[in-house]
Amino acid sequence: MVTVDEIRARVEAADRSRSQARAEAAAKIAAAVERRTQVRAELAEIDAAITAGIADAEAIMTLAEVSAFTGIPEADLSPVT
Repeated sequence: MVTVDEIRARVEAADRSRSQARAEAAAKIAAAVERRTQVRAELAEIDAAITAGIADAEAIMTLAEVSAFTGIPEADLSPVT
């Protein structure tokens, strides 16, 4: 028959393993969310640069001309919303 101390040790071992797995899962999720936050900030900077470039170019060409010269569809020249 298993003693009370052996039962406690088994439960603690199972809990330790589960706690480690939970901590690893939570850390993985947190890292992905942090990366997403950084990527969103970077995309916002890129969108701002595109918008500023188009605004600067408006004095000398239309959006259709930018599209024709660059081969980029007009829809792709607009910031992502």
